[in-house]
Amino acid sequence: MNQSENLYDKLNNVHASLRKQKEDAFRTKQLAEQRLAIQKQDREGVEKKGADTRAKLRTLKERAVEMKNVNGVNEAENKQFEKEVRSIMLDFYCWG
Repeated sequence: MNQSENLYDKLNNVHASLRKQKEDAFRTKQLAEQRLAIQKQDREGVEKKGADTRAKLRTLKERAVEMKNVNGVNEAENKQFEKEVRSIMLDFYCWG
């Protein structure tokens, strides 16, 4: 093998090595972009789920406040009703 063929083979090997490195870098970049896209989708899903959960919690808190108010009104009405029943029972026993 002469010197020019030897040099040509070395250049060919370097070129092939560089081409392989370029292809590997391209594949690595594609994989990184895919992983980034998946992570973005996951993050968006978690954020949406968190927003939905916060909205449900707000609704539940509002309902709890409403129920507490209704319970307060019912308790007041029950006390009034008990007073009226006691008064009727007293009148019944006293005059009965």
